[in-house]
Amino acid sequence: VPTAVDEPEALREGLCAALAALPPRRRRLVVEYVLLGGVNDGLAEADELAAFLRPVEAACFDPGRASRRTGVLVNLIPYNDGGGGAAARKGGGGGVGRRAGGSRR
Repeated sequence: VPTAVDEPEALREGLCAALAALPPRRRRLVVEYVLLGGVNDGLAEADELAAFLRPVEAACFDPGRASRRTGVLVNLIPYNDGGGGAAARKGGGGGVGRRAGGSRR
């Protein structure tokens, strides 16, 4: 967040501490991430996001969870400026959520 006072890593560590204070069954988190075409919608940025969220994933882990899911859901939101802006001209997203050939990951 451009207006954040703290560094992202400090915010992440605080979030991990808050999650650790919860009972294991309640350690779940939804991360909403807006994809901007040509800015943060590439595979390198996806790898960075995954690496950044690994400590959060570990904090959410519940060995008793039958589904074996991590407890972290990442919602990738492609930015849509209404069809006429710079984001649409640069490709408008779609890089991270799809593989070559158009199939979903």
